[in-house]
Amino acid sequence: MPQLNQYDVVLVGGPVWNGNVAAPVIEFLKTIQGYQGLIAPFSTAWSDSDDYQANFIKWAGRLQVTDGFHVTTHGSHQFKANNLAAWLRKL
Repeated sequence: MPQLNQYDVVLVGGPVWNGNVAAPVIEFLKTIQGYQGLIAPFSTAWSDSDDYQANFIKWAGRLQVTDGFHVTTHGSHQFKANNLAAWLRKL
């Protein structure tokens, strides 16, 4: 894995598993605890993300986490490229 401290922001994403952060994402967060920049979470889910952001922050430990971006893949598609672009610009 590259030295992450050379980056100001690291995007960390994955699927939502039963409303929670996926195990591989949790393991990754554990391995980057020394990172000094901003973590920007993103996720995809079949339906509502429930408390994904709060769960992500809990697993992030001492990492600095910004508001994430969530895409629902079933039912009413909430993904809009403009929304993603706006989220990325805020980073």
